[in-house]
Amino acid sequence: MQSDKLSVRKSLSFSFKTLSTHLDTYGLATVIWTSVASVALLIASFFDIQFFKIVGPVAQRIKKLLTFDAKPSKLLIYLIYSPLSRHGFWLSITGIVFFVLMTFFSLVFQRMALDYCDAGTSSVRRFITTLWYFPKVLVASLIYWVLVMFGFALFIAPGVFLIARLRFFTYILLEKKVGIIEAFKQSMQLTAGHTNKLVIFSLSLLLFYRLAFSFIFTALLMMPLEALIYAHMYRSLQK
Repeated sequence: MQSDKLSVRKSLSFSFKTLSTHLDTYGLATVIWTSVASVALLIASFFDIQFFKIVGPVAQRIKKLLTFDAKPSKLLIYLIYSPLSRHGFWLSITGIVFFVLMTFFSLVFQRMALDYCDAGTSSVRRFITTLWYFPKVLVASLIYWVLVMFGFALFIAPGVFLIARLRFFTYILLEKKVGIIEAFKQSMQLTAGHTNKLVIFSLSLLLFYRLAFSFIFTALLMMPLEALIYAHMYRSLQK
């Protein structure tokens, strides 16, 4: 009966119920998260704009000198112009700052979500207690997303598969004294036999983010709910 362990419906129900019951705590945590993220992104975007003012004219000259048909030229031009392009967002200062902040606050919400799963209570003090785990989780998250993006580059299916099977590595790192690779392995073991459900849910979530008005705005608001959903799934898979 291994397949009965995981119920997306129960995880969603738990998440919405917990969020509505503890709206004051999550409201305060979300205000802190969105405020810090907004200020940091504004500052980072300012530096991006100033950087392009300096590099822009040079980049235009380089673009004229290079043969665009050559692969090295394409790569160089992409790296120069990526901070201003939609697809190059993650290579800009703003993108890097957003990734670091998103990883940290996501970790905080995941720790809070595990608290609610286990004890029914948590607090914003998790912003401080989670700092200890952040460096390792940041490196692990970078590896995780590189693997996922590589999977999407090969074909969409491998990327979705990796999202579904490796998604619980952060919860494992929060609870166990294991290395990054071991956390990935344990996530793969934990999700064995539940791939279909997790893939369907991951695709639904990706589609929701895709159709949302703004990815960043949606990520800001959805983070607490997503952390609760996956925390409940994580505990269900451990039973």
